[in-house]
Amino acid sequence: ERQRLGNVNINWQQAALGIGKKRRKTVGFGKYNKKEREWDDAFYVRELSIMDGGIGCALWDAAIILTRFIYHHSSLFQDKTILELGSGVGMPGICAGRYAKKAVLTDYIESVNTNLAYNVKINTNYEDDANDAIKKGKDNLKKNCSVAMLDWYKIDEYIKNAETYKKHFEAKTFDILFGSELTYTVEPKTNINLCKVIDHFMTNDGIFLEILSDDRDGVHHFCKCIKEFSFDVDIFSIDPAFLGNYQTKQRDETYKLYLFYKNKDSAIYQEAIKHLSAHNKQP
Repeated sequence: ERQRLGNVNINWQQAALGIGKKRRKTVGFGKYNKKEREWDDAFYVRELSIMDGGIGCALWDAAIILTRFIYHHSSLFQDKTILELGSGVGMPGICAGRYAKKAVLTDYIESVNTNLAYNVKINTNYEDDANDAIKKGKDNLKKNCSVAMLDWYKIDEYIKNAETYKKHFEAKTFDILFGSELTYTVEPKTNINLCKVIDHFMTNDGIFLEILSDDRDGVHHFCKCIKEFSFDVDIFSIDPAFLGNYQTKQRDETYKLYLFYKNKDSAIYQEAIKHLSAHNKQP
């Protein structure tokens, strides 16, 4: 539950009636052809009902912002190993999977992960007349992207059996971890476990990127918690080009991009800062 919002105002009768219903969402890039009703490039996801997928059932505004950031800063993810946390329907991870050397999308609910795998698959299809860059990206996604179960509350088990789980995640550590709206709770155990997950799976020279709303009580708590794991954080405003036109039913919120890291001299951190130079750094 989103702490500051209190009651989440879910109509449980409608939610129950929605069990088993699925919807398709599209986020497009480039020009939109009204006649053909298609974009130059686009990502598609299938949403679940909240009863089938919980909070990971839908495409949220923060995930759209993160997808737009990844798409327009694709070289940051080129040939990197990436791990998406709390993937939900997985659009940011699918986008990054076009460019990454290895991409693993994770969640902890079986129905969500089944849907994640479906969403990865539908984003590997393309028409014969698609441009070469799109074909190359979708072929890379098909070859190098996978879905894995990751329950933050089992992180101590993952750490204890790291070599066993290395095969499960197809890598022991990753260059870039990211997620959207993962840290909205003030519940200490959730924040500590997430910090452990990031600390365990990120390379010492890696980074963790997250899009967060100012309207979440948990953000301050998480930032304080992760610093106890020797992380530093830089906070940036969002490029206005990545905001708005979400076509979701969320209320308007103010988002920021959080960059967590341990080694300020690492090549990945320095590369990330170059990409973020156009964004306003927050004090």
